[in-house]
Amino acid sequence: MNQSDGSVLIEAIGEEEQIQSLFEWCHRGPLPAKVKNVHKVQIDFFKGYDTFLIKKCQCLKYVDRF
Repeated sequence: MNQSDGSVLIEAIGEEEQIQSLFEWCHRGPLPAKVKNVHKVQIDFFKGYDTFLIKKCQCLKYVDRF
């Protein structure tokens, strides 16, 4: 989710290999992005999500498969 300060917040749940792949992709970002920093924080807390939603936006046309 885009934050007001220009940063992007990602909350991800998955297998360690999948999370690592996403983390590595975040260092590159989509083509028009300029990535300055990436911070990874692992928590042992499940928020109890019961749904899954993908929000599509124009930026997805630039995303290569991570």
